[in-house]
Amino acid sequence: MITPWTAEQVAAVATDAASVAAARRLAAPQTWDRAGVCAEPAVVFGECQGSGKTPYVTVVDLAGPAWTCTCPSRKLPCKHALALLLLWSAGSVPDAPEPSPAAGAWLDKRPARAERSVQRAAAPRRPPSPATVARRTERITGGVDDLTAWLEDQVARGVAAPARDEIRRTAARLVDAQAPGLAARVRDIHVVTRDPAWPGTLLESYGLLHIVADAYRRADTLPGDLGAVVRRHVGEPTRTDDVLAQPPLRDVWDVLAIHTDETRRPAVHRTHLRGRTCGRSLVLVEVGPRTAGVQLAPGTSIDADLHPHPADRDRAVLGTVHRPAAPIDEPPHADPAHALTQLWTAAVTADPWIERHPVVLSGADLRRDSDGGWVVDLGGDAVAVVESSTTAAYAAVAGGRPATLVGDCTPHGLELRSIWDGRRLVTP
Repeated sequence: MITPWTAEQVAAVATDAASVAAARRLAAPQTWDRAGVCAEPAVVFGECQGSGKTPYVTVVDLAGPAWTCTCPSRKLPCKHALALLLLWSAGSVPDAPEPSPAAGAWLDKRPARAERSVQRAAAPRRPPSPATVARRTERITGGVDDLTAWLEDQVARGVAAPARDEIRRTAARLVDAQAPGLAARVRDIHVVTRDPAWPGTLLESYGLLHIVADAYRRADTLPGDLGAVVRRHVGEPTRTDDVLAQPPLRDVWDVLAIHTDETRRPAVHRTHLRGRTCGRSLVLVEVGPRTAGVQLAPGTSIDADLHPHPADRDRAVLGTVHRPAAPIDEPPHADPAHALTQLWTAAVTADPWIERHPVVLSGADLRRDSDGGWVVDLGGDAVAVVESSTTAAYAAVAGGRPATLVGDCTPHGLELRSIWDGRRLVTP
C-alpha cells in the first residue's frame, strides 16, 4: 500500500494550468483500462482511450517521479499522466501485485538511460576560447553603454512614462548585445499612471538599472561574490557544468512549493527545497517545459545532493539522488517569523537586485490589517502579503492560529506558496 498523492501535489508537477484542466476531464474511471498501482516498484499505470483506435499507455514512476506516455504530447508530464495521478489521488486506481508488462519494460530501461545521462553530464566540455569571451565582453559593454545613455536621456527630459515601442527597441538592442538579463529588466518597466506613486516607482527602476550597468564596468574590482552577481544580472551565462563543479550539499530536502511564472515567455518554474539538517532554502529553476529527469512533487522529501549556484545564493542544480522521494511526515525546518526582516536584509546585502528570496516561517500569524489587506504579524511589526486568489485559502487553513508558511520574500511583500497545517503540506 502506498499513500496516494493529493490533488494539489498532482497540480504542482504540471507544466501549466491548461494541462491540469485537461487532465481533470480525463480523470474518470470509465476513461481508463488496465489501471493499477503497486508499491514495489512504486508505479502507477493505465491505458487511456484517445481519439485513435489504440489507447495511450501511461506509466508514472513514483520514486522519481518520472513519466512516460505513448501520446504525441511534448509536455512532461502530459495530460494523461496527470489524469492518471488525479484518478489515483481520488482512490479510483486499484492495487496491483506487479506492474503491467508495458510499465515493467519501461522501468527496466530507466537505469540504463540514467547512466547515459550521467555519462553525458560528466563528459568534459570545451570552455569558450579567450577570443570568444573577449568578443562577448565587448558586445555586453557596448550594450551597457547604450543602456546608460538611454537612462540618462529618460531622466534629462523629465519623468514621463516611456512608450512601449521604445521599451521594446531598447530591450532588443540589449538582447543583440548578449545582455539578456538587462533586457528582461527593461521589459519589466511598466508604469501604472493611475497610481499616484508611479514617478517614484519608475525612477526606482531606472536607478537599479543604472547601478547594475555601472557595476558591470567595475565587476572585476567588486568585493567577494558581488562581481559574479552583477554578471549574472546582466545576463552572462553560467554553464550547468560549472554549477555541478561546486561542492555538493547533501541533505534530506523537503519539497515545499513549485511556482510557475507564466507571465514570462518561456515560463519559469521554481521548485523550493528546504534542507532538514542544514536549514537552508534552495531553489531549482527550469525555463520552458519541465523536462528534467527527476521532477519533484510538493509534500515529498528527497535525499540528494544540491550544487549551489556560484552567483546566486538561493539557486542550485540537482545532483545525485541517493534515495527516491517519500512523503513528508514531519514539519519542515523553519525560521521564526520575527526573523523575516533580518533574512531579507541579508539577502539584499548579498544581491542588491534580488527579486525574491525563499523563506519558511514558523509561528506566523496571517491576519487582516486595518485596510482589509493581508499581513503576517512579526511580533510588534508586520509585513504585507502580496494577495492572490489563494491567500484566503491559506488563512482558512491557518484558522486564526500561528502557522508555518512557505513563500518568497519580495520588495513588495511576502508571496505565499504553501502552508503546513500541522499534519501535511497544503499547496494551491
